[in-house]
Parts: sequence; structure tokens; C-alpha cells
Amino acid sequence: MFRAIAAASVLAAAVQAHVEINYPTGEWDFTSEQQESGAVCGGGSRPAALAWGTEDAFVSISGDEGNTVRILLATSGSASENATVQDASSFVSFSPIVLSEGATFSSSGNLCLPVFLPDNVTTGARGTVYVEVNGDDGTLSSCAEVSLVPANTGSTVVVEHGGAVINSETGANMTVRDYYCSNSTIAARACSCHCHGASEHCGSTCTEQEQLDARAQCEAGGETHDEHGHDDHDHDHDHSESVAPSATTSAAAGSVGQDAAQSTGQPDSGAGKTGAAAGLAAVFAVAGVVLLQ
Repeated sequence: MFRAIAAASVLAAAVQAHVEINYPTGEWDFTSEQQESGAVCGGGSRPAALAWGTEDAFVSISGDEGNTVRILLATSGSASENATVQDASSFVSFSPIVLSEGATFSSSGNLCLPVFLPDNVTTGARGTVYVEVNGDDGTLSSCAEVSLVPANTGSTVVVEHGGAVINSETGANMTVRDYYCSNSTIAARACSCHCHGASEHCGSTCTEQEQLDARAQCEAGGETHDEHGHDDHDHDHDHSESVAPSATTSAAAGSVGQDAAQSTGQPDSGAGKTGAAAGLAAVFAVAGVVLLQ
């Protein structure tokens, strides 16, 4: 099921560097030469947007061991207007949302990053997911075009050849998340808060409840702590940190948007990225977005 994703890691040694977005599946079209030039979104062309559920969302990417990752989202807020993409830092017209920052590729060459998406977006609003990697060879990027929908597309069962794909280890139907994350390092979210006087100062990955708890502690005159045991005197600016537990390979560090869901299994064989897109047509049809190939 994961030959294409795994192959991306093997091929990395034969090229200067690379980053590939496996999910969401609307990756921009570009050549390896275009991407290696360092152009934004790999220097490619924008494809049709594909549905991406805002509930329990995740991003699956492949790249080179040791490279660090930053993921941004720019959205137009419109179902008919594309987000403007001209430079990596601002996406110009629309303020980007930082979905993940600081995760590092392990030897598997694959990362599955759970991210938090706004729950008040316009149904069908178009967006551009920007993935940037930094390493010894410089900075490279890729993008994926999405249509944001209030659904959990990752929990949908993968269908191929008219039938549900079965997880060979569990015997259960394979979900989209299983399909793209079972052979990847899965990063987990950690919240970091500290007090500025009686006011809390929390990182962007903290949940509403974590922020409320921190506020109560600050108002009571207590010190807040992050998941690494640091107190508020250890910090002089807002930050979020994450230490990922071992999922299927070694851990990945970085700040991401929500707790990692545990995979139900690791299938042994399957199709590549193109096959996955075809097999997931039913997913996007349910979301009301036509899959264009």
C-alpha cells in the first residue's frame, strides 16, 4: 500500500533534495529540476482543488532525512477564488495559518503531521497548503490545492476496484489516515503556556481548554508549565514545542496542531500515489468535490 511513498525515500539519494506532499492529494505539478531551483510551490502549476476535511486533519509528506519542515495554509475564504501564492513568507493577499513548524524527517523519509484547521471556514473555501523543507541543500517547497470541508475525510474507508481496502494485519477496513500514515513518523502536539503577570501566553497549538486552564493558573498567581517541565521563567517569548512519541519509526520533533491519532495498523503492500488518488475518488465525491485527473 505504501510502495510509492517508501520509494520516494530511496530515490532521495539520487537527487539533490526533494519534498513531496502525499496527502492532501492536490499537489502542484512540477519537475524535480523546477523544485530544486528553490521556486515557491516547486515552481509548478496549480491543479484543481481537492477536498480536505477540517476535522482531525493531517498532512502526509515525504522528504530527506534530517530536513526540517514548515507547513502553512493560505485560504481565500471563497469557493471560487484561489488563494494568492507569490512568496513563501506571506502568501501576499491572505494571512497564512501556521499548521506545523520544526518537525524533522527521520530515516523513513516520511512524516504524518496532525494539524488543526479553523472550524469556521466557508464550506468549499479554496486554500493552498505550503510545505517548506530546510536542509544542507537549501530550501525547497511544494504546495497542494485544497477545498476545505467540515468533515473528517481521514476516517473515510479507502476503496479500490469497487471494494474496501482491508488492513492485512487488523482485518479492518483501511481508512485514508491509515493509508497515508501507517509507515510514517507521526508527530504529536505539545502545548506550551506561560504567564505575563495575570495573563496567559500560550502557543498557537494549545487547545481552548488548555488556554482556559493556563488563564486560571495565571490569575491565581501560579506558574504555568509546558510538557517538558519548564516554568514561565524559562521563556521570554511565545513558543510551542513538541516531542513526538515513537509511532512506526523514530520520533520527530516540532510544533503541530493537534494530538496524533494512533494508526490501527501497518499494511505491507499496496498502490502508489496515483493509485491512491483513484481509489479515494469516493472520498472526494462524498465531500461534494469532483476528483479531476
